[in-house]
Amino acid sequence: MSGNYEYEEEDGQEGHEDDNQNDTIYENEYDDNLTGDGEDYDEDEDEDDNDAEDDAGDVDKDDSLNGGDNDDHLDAGDGDDDVAGGLGDDDLHGGLGGDELHGDAGDDTVHGDDGDDLLRGEDGNDHIDGGTGDDDLHGNAGDDVEAGGEGEDWVVGGQGRDSLSGDQGDDIVLGNLGADTLSGGDGDDIVRGGQDNDQIDGGIGADYISGDRGDDTLAGGAGADSFHFSSGSGRDVISDFSASSGDRLYLDDAGFYSVSQVGGDVVVTLDSGDHITLTGVDLATQPSDWIVA
Repeated sequence: MSGNYEYEEEDGQEGHEDDNQNDTIYENEYDDNLTGDGEDYDEDEDEDDNDAEDDAGDVDKDDSLNGGDNDDHLDAGDGDDDVAGGLGDDDLHGGLGGDELHGDAGDDTVHGDDGDDLLRGEDGNDHIDGGTGDDDLHGNAGDDVEAGGEGEDWVVGGQGRDSLSGDQGDDIVLGNLGADTLSGGDGDDIVRGGQDNDQIDGGIGADYISGDRGDDTLAGGAGADSFHFSSGSGRDVISDFSASSGDRLYLDDAGFYSVSQVGGDVVVTLDSGDHITLTGVDLATQPSDWIVA
């Protein structure tokens, strides 16, 4: 498995248009509480509407909600919805359906709820929860907290110091930029730190774990895990390596390497100078296939 660690920053959307069967809700300058219901609705920009909630009509259409300025609560309800928080610290809910939610500016809370959702924090320190379904989460800028929830999710950090968890399912968790804390959770996960000095825990399951660049601390958790190390990976530490439990160390395109016992630890050093330490491991008791090069 190889991953590309390109920082993805998507522009916040200032307006959303849909046909007349669906919601189109426009922003104003006040704090809004908006619920999508599949009816046509234009918010009056001249009124201080702190409870602009329309309870009429169907609840299974596709909505387009934009919070605009200030701190908004946007609940799209059922359907495949498009939600943008705009400025302010917003609380966004996708509801049922395959939704696309953007926090935009501010420290936002983004909930995918049910369905296969695309969730973006954008700017600010955001909290993103995928809920159920196979979701795609990106924190983008800021120090973000992301949890994939149930399903097979992509959970990707951004520029800041992010806390990322795949939760349940076979997930892909990527730290990207920044010194991140990553957990695969339950399932057979792919967990990669990206750049900087990361803390990685694979959790339960047979996980693929790579610190990538930086000096990383790695733990596989329960299950037969594969740890990957290569030239340029820095000085990593594996805290719970157990070949008898099925763990293996893969040296990917590493070239020449040496293995030595240093006190109670095993140290594998590449000819590039990068090295990985397996704490509490006795080299003399390892099986012949514990390291794969």
